[in-house]
Amino acid sequence: MAREESGKESVRTVVLIGDNRISSSIAHALAHSGCSVHVLAQSKEPASRTPHTTYHHSDLSPTSLRPLLESIAPDALISTTSGGNFDLQKSIIDTTISAGIPRIIPAEFSHDTLNPEICERLPPHKQRKKVIDHLRSLASEGKIDWCGIATGVLLDYGLLSGDLGFELKWQSATIHGDGAQKFPASSVEWIGRAVTTAVKSWEDVKNEYIYLNGLVTSGDEIVRTLEKATGQTWEVGRVDVEDTLREAEQRIKRGFPDAGMFLVGRSVLYDPEVDAVGAFLKGEHNKRLSLQRESLEKVVEGVVHQYRHHGKADCGCG
Repeated sequence: MAREESGKESVRTVVLIGDNRISSSIAHALAHSGCSVHVLAQSKEPASRTPHTTYHHSDLSPTSLRPLLESIAPDALISTTSGGNFDLQKSIIDTTISAGIPRIIPAEFSHDTLNPEICERLPPHKQRKKVIDHLRSLASEGKIDWCGIATGVLLDYGLLSGDLGFELKWQSATIHGDGAQKFPASSVEWIGRAVTTAVKSWEDVKNEYIYLNGLVTSGDEIVRTLEKATGQTWEVGRVDVEDTLREAEQRIKRGFPDAGMFLVGRSVLYDPEVDAVGAFLKGEHNKRLSLQRESLEKVVEGVVHQYRHHGKADCGCG
């Protein structure tokens, strides 16, 4: 496979795997930047179609994926689906290499996969860590270049869905911990912009795990911003992180694993022992790529506007 000097060529054609809000945001930003964008969706009828992109159907098996990649011949592939499924991601990576694609961005766009505490609490992130380790090994052998991108929690749709504990309908919030613990977050629009910037700056980010969050915030700061945006005083309930984890364990024991892991996911944001924000604060990647932070006020105003006009949303992570 001829990959000599491939990293120095500009990225003009990109394949995106996944049909979800994050892939749509990335596709929109890439197309706006001048890239030719191809989206590979597992469903024959995509949930939504981003303008100026080409859609293809694939079940993501090697026999389905490889011919498509060889016919498109992209400069890079970005996966946005099933990040916690190591076997699927490994198959996508290995097929990408066999098709001669020189660059890949794995399905991250969430918490810091390199944080051991996060991997311990959230099993899908342990699988994501295996993906990063696999890519590092392949890169050391000169088989492919990669970039992992952590963006923190998906803030706007987390607020819209209520998944983060903020209920717009009732102007009420459940804060886990003291409310002052900082955590990284991004809007879905920011993720598209950040990924596109990374793609366009490939030589500066290749073979690295980077931190590109839109902002850093806390539970109390979100409540204050929601109160300002809604013009209402919010009712706030507070729960210790330890109690949250105990309740999560009980839910799992009672046969409700999804409900239990839902609470575990919240605990990651608010637990100082996890320090979900640590690597984001230490990283200089936003500065290196000249990415301006997004405004919590604007994100929250957008969420309130969307809720008033369209109602509650699911997380849309895909």
